[in-house]
Amino acid sequence: MAQSSPAIGAVVPERREAPAPRRPAAAALRSLATLALLLAPLCANAAPPPEDIDKGKEINGVCAACHGDYGQGGKRGEYPRLAGQSPIYLRQQLTAFRKRERINLPMFPYTQERELSEEDIRDIAAYLTSIKLPTKPPEFRDDEDALTRLLAMDKVMIVPRSEGDIARGAAARASIRAWSASTPTTLGSRPMPS
Repeated sequence: MAQSSPAIGAVVPERREAPAPRRPAAAALRSLATLALLLAPLCANAAPPPEDIDKGKEINGVCAACHGDYGQGGKRGEYPRLAGQSPIYLRQQLTAFRKRERINLPMFPYTQERELSEEDIRDIAAYLTSIKLPTKPPEFRDDEDALTRLLAMDKVMIVPRSEGDIARGAAARASIRAWSASTPTTLGSRPMPS
C-alpha cells in the first residue's frame, strides 16, 4: 500500500525515538574521569608543602645524639657536620640511606620509611640548612698558644684528636725550634710559637 501524504493543514505528530535509558552512574564516572585527566598535569606540578623548620628541629633531637645539638658534627670527626649543608645534598643522602644505596649501620634504624618519611626528610634538611655555624678561622693574637688556637678552631671545624705522646712531642718541638733558630729563613723572621 502506498503512503499518502497528509492533507494540507493536518497536524502531523513528530516522530520521536524512544529515549535512551538513563545511567547517571556512568555519566558521573565519565565526568570524573574527564576532570581527573584535566587536573592530572596540575597535580603533578604542584609544589610539595613547605618545609616545617620547627618540626625539623624536633626531629633533630634524635640526630643530635651523634651529630651534635646544632648539627656541628660529633665525636671528634666520627660523625659529620650537617649544619649549613645544602638541603638537596641532605635529602639525597637521607634518601640513599633509606633505600640502602648508601650503607651506614648507625643510620639504618633512623632512616626506615616508618621512622623518616619524605616530609620528615624535607623538614630536617630545611632545619639543618638554616643553622649558621662559624666557618672562618678566627683572628689569632701572637701571644695565643697552640691549645687556645686549637680550641678556637674546634668551633669552626672538626679537629680530630689522638692521644699522642707528650714527651716525644716536646722533644720534636725542641728540635724544630733549635733548627729554626740556626737556619736562615726566606719566609720571614716570625719566631715559632711556644
